Parts: sequence; structure tokens; C-alpha cells
Amino acid sequence: DGLIAAEGRKLAALRDHKRGLMQQLFPQPGQTQPRLRFSEFRGKGEWESKPFGEVVVRSFYGTSNPTSENGQYPVLRMGNMAGGGLDFSNLVYIDLDPDSFAKIRLIRGDILLNRTNSLDLVGKISMFDRDIECITASYIVTYRPDKKQIVPTFCNLMLNTQQFQSKIKALARPSVSQANINPTTFRNELIVFVPKIAEQQKIADCLTALDELITAQTAKIDALKTHKRGLMQQLFPAAEEE
Repeated sequence: DGLIAAEGRKLAALRDHKRGLMQQLFPQPGQTQPRLRFSEFRGKGEWESKPFGEVVVRSFYGTSNPTSENGQYPVLRMGNMAGGGLDFSNLVYIDLDPDSFAKIRLIRGDILLNRTNSLDLVGKISMFDRDIECITASYIVTYRPDKKQIVPTFCNLMLNTQQFQSKIKALARPSVSQANINPTTFRNELIVFVPKIAEQQKIADCLTALDELITAQTAKIDALKTHKRGLMQQLFPAAEEE
């Protein structure tokens, strides 16, 4: 238990470190460059601001057709979007003809927006990072970044900062039971800040490496908990052995 607690504190420290870096590596409200820049980019000037729509080459909705537990293509839903990434458990599936599938097929680097849900959940952003055949449900909008202007991982990290999540939620319009973000409004009114590609990639690499440490630490804690459960079963008599 002491070891699990100690490793848990390490995990919390890594997550706090990432949150702190996210606040420093991206411009704060009213600023045009971050407080912290890697040495090779210091003094390189302000980041360029532009509407989000100018850094994407395409956007589209997912499928509104009925899904089932079996089918040809997996369909991502809001529940699969978690912390800027994707959880591929609890998937549903659908059968589509090749032309219909090709129009809405995801490719690595696509940015997903959960455009309709409760006010707490609307505006969730995740990046598709697999080389598999997959689509989304209709309430998720896919934006395909222009990789000549913006690194997809950088884009995903930026849109998941507290600053941008607040901006995205502010675009939502409440209705009777849920809130909705208009995809055109999202493209035109969300202003993003982009440095040169090299600096974007450096930031993406730094934070991705930290994510990998967090994932490894989480796995370590899970393994310790599994080990403890196994010991508990072996160190105490089973019911039939009493």
C-alpha cells in the first residue's frame, strides 16, 4: 500500500508538471507568445494568429445511420473521447458502402470536436492517431489540419489547454436539454496562435514524451494494484478452506 501511494504521488507530480508546462508553452489570454520558449526559438517573434478555419483543409460530420455491436467499420462516439486521446473500448460498428465510407473515413492527425452534448461535455477535443479504418458518429465533427501550417499533435494539445477549452465552450449555444457548437462558427470565430512548424513540433514532442511517462506510470500503478489483489487472495484462506 505504501508503494502504491508513493507511485501515485509520482503520477500526480507528473500530471501537475504537464499542466504547468501547458500554461507556459502556449500564449495566455491577451498575449501573442508563450512565457516559456525553447532556447532555439527565443527572440523569434510573436506567434501568428488566425481563424481555426485557415489551418484546416476539410471538415465533415460522421454518420447518422444506426449502429450495432457488430459490423464492418468501428464508429467513435463521445464516450470514446478522453483527455485529448481516444479510448477504443466499447465501440459500436456499422456497415457502409465503399463510397459512403470514403467520404467520412478518418486519417491519422484528424481533430475531432464533440459538437453536441451537455454544457459540461460539449467542446471535447481529441486527435485520431491510428492507421485503421474508422469513422465517427454524426455529433462529432472532424477537422483535417493543413500539415503545412499546423502540426496535428500541437493543434490537439493547444485546443485542450484550459484557455482554449474555455473559448470553445463559450461558442456553445444552449438548447432545451443540451448545448451545441456550430461547426462554421467554430471554424470562423475560434482564433488560434501558431508559431513556425519547427517550434510546433518541438512543443508537441516535449508534451508527448511527458504523456508517455504518465502512461507508463499509470500502468505501473495498475500492475501494483493487480499484484496486491493477487497477494490478498493467496495470503488469506478461501471460504472453502476455513
